[in-house]
Amino acid sequence: MIIPINNNSTKINIKKLAVDTNILLWTFYENTTYVQSYQKNIYPTFLSNIIEKNKCKVYTTVYNICELFNVIEKNEYELYIRNNCLTLESFNKKQYRAIKEERDRLQRTFDLLYNQISNCMEIIEFQINQSIIEEYIQTYKEHRYDIFDFVLLKFCKECNIKNILTDDVDFGSYQEYIKDLKIITANRNLV
Repeated sequence: MIIPINNNSTKINIKKLAVDTNILLWTFYENTTYVQSYQKNIYPTFLSNIIEKNKCKVYTTVYNICELFNVIEKNEYELYIRNNCLTLESFNKKQYRAIKEERDRLQRTFDLLYNQISNCMEIIEFQINQSIIEEYIQTYKEHRYDIFDFVLLKFCKECNIKNILTDDVDFGSYQEYIKDLKIITANRNLV
């Protein structure tokens, strides 16, 4: 089931919520270039309200944190390219990673974000095993999930978490797989 939210969505009563990577990105990282105004406004407000007013227990996985750090590094690399009049062809990510000042700055960013996230939600060490990989491969043609989306769904199913906050349209791609879950979103393309 898809549950739409907006700036006034405060009446949703949830006790357990899983948070997808894109929500972490827009809530905790201010430098993103991949954002629409509703994403930067609705999700952080909704997440804050659901934690404070509903005393909701919020979860994410170590894979979402890994994906978050990867997206942030990619974003910072692309900003560096743009700000220094370089091109992706002339200056690759390995060269960017070799710049000590950028590594130091990114390390501080990762540390800050990790601390902020871990202070308001539980980061679960859900394990990807051979069975999950095989299920992902076997069902691949039936959905549009990347492996991290699939693992978040598996985590929710195995831990009886019925609510997922995401902006990712891929979560609506396989109705049979999410039939027992509530996908909470402000993305009108998912509704």
